[in-house]
Amino acid sequence: MQVLIRQVLICWLWTMVFSPVFCGPASAATDWFERGLLELNRNQYEAAVKAFSKAIEVDPGNHQAYNNRGIAWCQTGGYDQAIADYNKAIEIGGSSAEVYNNRGVAWFHKIEYDLAIEDYNRAMEADPGFFKAYNNRGTAWFCKGKKALAVSDYNKALEIDPDSIETRRQLDWIMKTNDEDSNPGYANRSDEQGTGFCIQAGAFLSMQNAEGLTDKLTGKGYVARVVPFQGRSNRIWYTVRIGSYASHEEALKAAAAFSSNEQMPSVVRPGGEL
Repeated sequence: MQVLIRQVLICWLWTMVFSPVFCGPASAATDWFERGLLELNRNQYEAAVKAFSKAIEVDPGNHQAYNNRGIAWCQTGGYDQAIADYNKAIEIGGSSAEVYNNRGVAWFHKIEYDLAIEDYNRAMEADPGFFKAYNNRGTAWFCKGKKALAVSDYNKALEIDPDSIETRRQLDWIMKTNDEDSNPGYANRSDEQGTGFCIQAGAFLSMQNAEGLTDKLTGKGYVARVVPFQGRSNRIWYTVRIGSYASHEEALKAAAAFSSNEQMPSVVRPGGEL
């Protein structure tokens, strides 16, 4: 049941970036650190890893660079590297709600929910008013099938930050969710059967990420939709699809035009297939 619940979770995890607080004249470490922040904000995660690595080479005691490089690693799927960096950040900088929270996110992505919860607890001990830790622990509790604990944490997060749209959205969603909603039958793609071919612009493990891309493309005039599929590992993938084409050739031409116009990779998929 825990696996089934995880399959339909709309996951929104929060990390915390450290900004530079250096004093004195500009240094090579400062320059590389700021370059890393720039690349991180531009979602250029591999470039961010390189920049923060340079900052660490110049200043091995910069715990902020380790934390931010951990965030960049996490965004590339390098969760073990991220955890190692967070460990180093804690070793150098001491207890930190931000870093404990970030390490919890990495454990979460490794499906190590208990370890994630332990780190979120540490973050709360370091800062009892740390909103992100409550939000993220709620997500982890829900993945473990502990809905009541998840609701309690989301409510606490909203007490701290009543304006958090994403947390309220998450809470509203899980309040409507029951065990039947977690059945893999949710991945039914009957609406795609017999529709020929389509353009697939993305595939995500998070419904929220898929909805975000769908909204973006819809705003540009595309007829985009989210179609969930159950993969071989029993995970649910949320694909973002555009159009319906009778022939493979027609879909290929449309996909090439889409990728050229939007500077975004795409593939052609038969309707009803992942």
